[in-house]
Amino acid sequence: MTRLPTILRSIVLDQGMTITKAAKNAPNRAPRMSFVLNGKSDLSIELAAKIEDVFGYSALKLLQHQAELKLNEYRNVKGSVILPVFHNDPFKGFY
Repeated sequence: MTRLPTILRSIVLDQGMTITKAAKNAPNRAPRMSFVLNGKSDLSIELAAKIEDVFGYSALKLLQHQAELKLNEYRNVKGSVILPVFHNDPFKGFY
């Protein structure tokens, strides 16, 4: 699965921007954007929404991708706790 910083860099470069310019387009979030683009920090909901506003790429898809990566990392940790498998949707009726 492609790492999130790689996807974000691709989104930025497809818009013809540099990473520096993209970070500047995220007012009050430039340091955070830089950390995320360099793989040093997770994507926040606020920054995902800003990326959606600026670049038009779905914040939900970015956050889902990040969640999938984190879950896969967790599952690959040796000796991790095995979580129960739900046979029924525990969130049924909530969405």
